[in-house]
Amino acid sequence: RSATRPHAMSSLGACAALALLLALMGPHAGGVAAASAASPAAARAPGPPWPSAATSPVKDAICNAPEVTEWADLTTLEGAVPAWLAGTFYRNVPALYNNGNDVVRHWFDAWAQITAFQLGGAGAPGGGSGARMRSRFIQSDSYMTATKDNAYTFVGVGTAPHPGPLFPTNNSVGADGGDGGHGYGGDVPPASEHVAAEEGLGPNIVNDNDVNIARIGGRFFALTDRDLYMEFDPDTLETGAATGFKFDDDISTVFFGKVASQAAAHGVWDDDAREYVNYAQNPMGVMLGGNATHKFWRLRDADAGANQTWTREVIATISSKNATFAHSLGLTSKYIVWMEQPLVFNLWNFAAGKPVYENMDDHSADVPMRMHVIDRTTGEEAGVAEVPHYGCSYHTGGVYEDSDGSIVYDAVVNPNCELMHAFMLEPMLTQPNMTGGVVHSGRLKRCRVAPGFATAHCDEIQPGMSAGFPNYNKLLARKPYRYVYSTTASPDAQFYNTVVKIDLTTNKTVAAFTRPHLYLSESIFFPQFPSKAPTAANEDAGALLSIAYNATAGTSAVMALDARTLQPLFVAATPHIIPLHFHGIHCGATAADGSPAATPADRFCVWN
Repeated sequence: RSATRPHAMSSLGACAALALLLALMGPHAGGVAAASAASPAAARAPGPPWPSAATSPVKDAICNAPEVTEWADLTTLEGAVPAWLAGTFYRNVPALYNNGNDVVRHWFDAWAQITAFQLGGAGAPGGGSGARMRSRFIQSDSYMTATKDNAYTFVGVGTAPHPGPLFPTNNSVGADGGDGGHGYGGDVPPASEHVAAEEGLGPNIVNDNDVNIARIGGRFFALTDRDLYMEFDPDTLETGAATGFKFDDDISTVFFGKVASQAAAHGVWDDDAREYVNYAQNPMGVMLGGNATHKFWRLRDADAGANQTWTREVIATISSKNATFAHSLGLTSKYIVWMEQPLVFNLWNFAAGKPVYENMDDHSADVPMRMHVIDRTTGEEAGVAEVPHYGCSYHTGGVYEDSDGSIVYDAVVNPNCELMHAFMLEPMLTQPNMTGGVVHSGRLKRCRVAPGFATAHCDEIQPGMSAGFPNYNKLLARKPYRYVYSTTASPDAQFYNTVVKIDLTTNKTVAAFTRPHLYLSESIFFPQFPSKAPTAANEDAGALLSIAYNATAGTSAVMALDARTLQPLFVAATPHIIPLHFHGIHCGATAADGSPAATPADRFCVWN
């Protein structure tokens, strides 16, 4: 049985409704419709095409998705779920792109939906060898307001309040979705000009955590690039006021009633120390002629527990000339490694209410990246190493202290900081070569911070190969490791369509998975033997979990690849397209030692 709840789309199919809205082929009701049953066939029903200039091969996966409020069985296409992989695979999915006629302008501004895939186990189809899914939108205060008002009234990553349609009616949209040759957005003012005076003083920053998922203190949170944590129930997927969670400390900067501190969407969990480490940036000193400050903090399992209010411990506070953007954080056994990147916030634009993208200045051509090394015990800055002509990085692989006293930091690096612009919806849909250019420009690099932490250099791991989301066996976190996995794009692809396995002892690709017209989200490595320390013989024993989109068939599937060979272990079709997204977490059915897990907090989980 599959109960779905459509949003802003009446009784239309999920992706069909958004395509229809963006082409402005008719009026649409907004808000949350009453829960109703929808068959998998209806959910997959094709809708009107995007306007003719939308040439991206993944355009139909940039779409709305219904809530699946009760478990829906998936159709197994290949294999079966291995017993050791059984558990719940959660994804954080941007899955609603409009409220009424207000269409967001950036991929990162769609409303977040937590989608859970139960892999194997009791209740799963095929006698426990298949999979089923359910999903719920994150009930943030911003989401609830937008749903009630049937309008987008916030400042987002690339969207300003009341943005209106993405493709205007005076562009003569035809029945075939064509734009009449007028071009896209040509008659529409830039998003920042749509700011409405009635929103009040200061930017009405959107609260929409649609990037990552982490388990902290035994509880599950949706994350974004702000110091904002939205808890959800791992069983029911309920969020919002029902959880009652909050931090009780002064680490975050609050600006006009909203959290304004930038943070890493990829904070780091240290399983040995049983603590989570991240940071919060206070940019306001820059506006007063001073520096930005960055508070690095920890939250130990022992300090969290079932309390509704948590107090974090500050490890260190450092300052920098600029307020900069960092998506990931590095952590060794002794040190925090923070990248001060040449992607700088323009705070006056921010104060004026312009979207985040318009607040960022790319200085990668003339400003080096600075690697700050911070002692986790003393809080002292142990060193700062500059890397000229580095560009920008968003996703980190393994980070560890080597035997010679240096720090190894693996990351995907782009030559500039244009990623935010490339993921605006208009270029994503109508200029796929631009998005593809950013995808192809990423390189997997190994940076080495020399002993003393005053100098560093970075080398491509496999020269010329594009890279997206690096991954490895997290049982080797903060230790040397041999195999790294990454999404990549074949030379003619405009989005990630391949996953590769690279042997770091030779820097050669030893396995790859790709299929025609199949596009891939980030993979998560889940080890087959979580209770055992990896050895040379079993480091790659496990599975890569991902969501795949078939652009020809217009379908999605949850997929597990054998991490040794990258051949499919299990593939199951979903009842509707799972929109393009980023990250997630997989929690096994048992604790790390194989013992029964009484609650989700006891399960062995892996995330990036």
